[in-house]
Amino acid sequence: METEPVRIIEGDAPSAMAHSVLLLGGTTEAFRLAQLFASEPELDIISSLAGRTSSPRRPAGRLRIGGFGGVEGLTQFIASQKIEAVIDATHPFAATITDHAVSAAKQLGVPYLLLGRSPWEKTEQDHWLEVSDIASAVEQVPRRARVLLAVGRQEAPAFARRMDCWFLSRMMEEPDPPIPPGKVILERPRDTADDECALMSDHRINCVVAKNSGGPGYAKIEAASWMGLPVVMVQQPARPEAKCVSIVGDAAVWLRRLFSL
Repeated sequence: METEPVRIIEGDAPSAMAHSVLLLGGTTEAFRLAQLFASEPELDIISSLAGRTSSPRRPAGRLRIGGFGGVEGLTQFIASQKIEAVIDATHPFAATITDHAVSAAKQLGVPYLLLGRSPWEKTEQDHWLEVSDIASAVEQVPRRARVLLAVGRQEAPAFARRMDCWFLSRMMEEPDPPIPPGKVILERPRDTADDECALMSDHRINCVVAKNSGGPGYAKIEAASWMGLPVVMVQQPARPEAKCVSIVGDAAVWLRRLFSL
């Protein structure tokens, strides 16, 4: 069982007739979906965040922060809160919670929808070395490379053993040790390819390591293409056999149809 603390921040009290929906989130898509139904009295949206960042953006509606304790804990939560639908809008690489959500929803017979980002598509100008996981990415970084490492704080320590390289590790918060050799910058991905080019030029970057998460953050990939740099690209995990959409509007339509709203 997971031991991290759980906080439930209550929003406005839901109507007794409202349909309770668990929205597994943390992504931009989850935030938008919660906002879309913020004034819908017939829906009680409970957004759930993993709690891995210290100051997460607060979505509309009720909010839950923390782990569930595996499939068993998630199943108990869905049952105790009388959840009538689960929408999984977690990050494409959050495969564990997605697997747990599919299993829990299936056990209880609760409708489940995956709101999953479509991965970025490789173009003729791109120089991608596509790998299946972080361990493979560590191995495929060229020797003595100067790397823009854009895989997140949880995965960054895996690259610490590559002492032959220099890493510009970009993330939102300080990583746990070990830290890859080089420099850590705490910032979001830059908005434009021009800005990303400037960052890479200033630090003499000659390789990028990224996860193909789709959605926001593509500017660094575009910049690498402009500069002719190789990208070690970690592919998305396989999606579960479940109903899946990639657009917030399609998830909203699914939810409205489910409850005949």
